[in-house]
Amino acid sequence: MGIIDGTGGRDVARRPRDRRDTIARNAAELFAARGFNAVRMDDIAAATGITAGALYRHFRNKQDLLSEIVNSSQQRYLAELDAAGDEADVRRHGPETLTTLLTGLAAASLDSAHFAVLWQRESRYLGDDDRAGLRARLHGMAGRIADRLGPDRPHAEITAWVLLAVLSSPGHHDLVLPRPRYDRMLVDACLAVLDARPEPVGSTATVATGTGARPASRREELLLDAARAFRRSGYPSVGINDIAATAGIAGPAIYRYFDAKSDILVALVARFQEWAAHEAHRALRAADPADPTDVLQRLVRAYVVVGTENPDLVAVTVTEWSDLPDPDRDRLQRLRNDLVAEWQQWLLAARPGLGRHEATLLVRTAMVLIEDTVRVPHLTATCPTAVPAELEAAATAVLLHTTV
Repeated sequence: MGIIDGTGGRDVARRPRDRRDTIARNAAELFAARGFNAVRMDDIAAATGITAGALYRHFRNKQDLLSEIVNSSQQRYLAELDAAGDEADVRRHGPETLTTLLTGLAAASLDSAHFAVLWQRESRYLGDDDRAGLRARLHGMAGRIADRLGPDRPHAEITAWVLLAVLSSPGHHDLVLPRPRYDRMLVDACLAVLDARPEPVGSTATVATGTGARPASRREELLLDAARAFRRSGYPSVGINDIAATAGIAGPAIYRYFDAKSDILVALVARFQEWAAHEAHRALRAADPADPTDVLQRLVRAYVVVGTENPDLVAVTVTEWSDLPDPDRDRLQRLRNDLVAEWQQWLLAARPGLGRHEATLLVRTAMVLIEDTVRVPHLTATCPTAVPAELEAAATAVLLHTTV
């Protein structure tokens, strides 16, 4: 029932008390599905069933709304960390305290699955202060989780970032399980990561360090510069002239190599997908088909190699996917689905008791684990040999040892 507003007898709908939270949740879903730049305030208002004017009573602009989303979702994670106590509590009460913490973090992730992915993908659209605060909190969360793993665990910080990637993985795909089964699966995947034992350093891939030599090919130079620019500033914010200036040429000269900026984005994403497919093919040729676990481990290693050697391509593929032209996005999605299906086939052979949906969910979780962690620059800079080994072990453990 409406109420009389007292200024003219107009019937006005009663405003729900949780409208601000509803707006934020609807905005998060739209930002995750379409990308921040493609969503208008009118779209968010329509999804909430209110007018744009009513929306502006709660949020000044779209950037203000994004800030609210990322801040509130991070606060939920921080609250779970506070509730679990500090490192001394973990040591005093044993592993069950860590499991309790992971259970709380898994619930926080699944209660707002779209929120966590926005920390990574859309934070560049925040103002400088908000962006700095977001990164400080994110690094703080990883540090606090690492502290709880204890000083005796080698590369605890890498493991902490891997755990955050597993926990945030539901926001990167549309596969679901009923609650609380999904909560248990995420916690079990995290515990599998904690039980993983990396191969000795030197037996796995190594992150390339340094910037390397510039390519002589102008087209390759443009792709290299575009990948870095898109990763840093986002595809919509980077113009043809920006890319050309980095390469030291005039803007119109780019059109000798690409018909449009969108062609550059398509070329970058296609390159990552095709390189991943090529490395998977090489892994299959070297594997023992009678041992599906061996095949799966080699597929994981191949993906780690592609990811650690090409973090800019990974970042562009993950964060700029929604900006691909529709026909190209459909084609590239089929390439990605083919790789997921390849992993799924060998996972089902290694674990015949799994269902197909559960196997696909584990594959996507393992892939997100790799994709997210290779995009943490300071990890690959400071631990170029440890990161690949840790990722191989963690992703393989998630696939083979997570109960679903």
